[in-house]
Amino acid sequence: MSVKLLRFKPTCFAGTTDATAEVISNPEAIANFTPTFGGSTKVINVALHDSNDNASEALSVYFFAKGDNDLTPTLGTAVSMTDANFLANIPFASVALSGVAAGAHGDLISSKLYNADTSFVVQSEEGSRDIFVSIVADSTGFVSTADGLELIISVED
Repeated sequence: MSVKLLRFKPTCFAGTTDATAEVISNPEAIANFTPTFGGSTKVINVALHDSNDNASEALSVYFFAKGDNDLTPTLGTAVSMTDANFLANIPFASVALSGVAAGAHGDLISSKLYNADTSFVVQSEEGSRDIFVSIVADSTGFVSTADGLELIISVED
């Protein structure tokens, strides 16, 4: 058993208003997530670093085998994906990342760090090693920037 860290900066909504149940990033591939083509790996921790110190409310990170269908055609709007398209992306799990209040654990000098221990298995599609992720703001108080978020995912092969 080996553990590795995957760091990934998703393409994010670059808005300046509070997001309420809005899509921050559509499904985007994390290359070489699994050790082999069509292989599987166990996700054991998901962290989100907000280098712009904007986030204060809960977020959900969704994991998919495919990224063919967007959660919404326009980032920063509510989820509008149909159930059929959601299932076509082959969902594995969603990870809830609790908000980080000012001065609380995870609130760094100029950034915030969300963290969630978890345990689930993902499997890439045949001929691929990629897994797709998407981020949704669960409630009010989240302001995103295009380059301020980085996912840090611990996996066990």
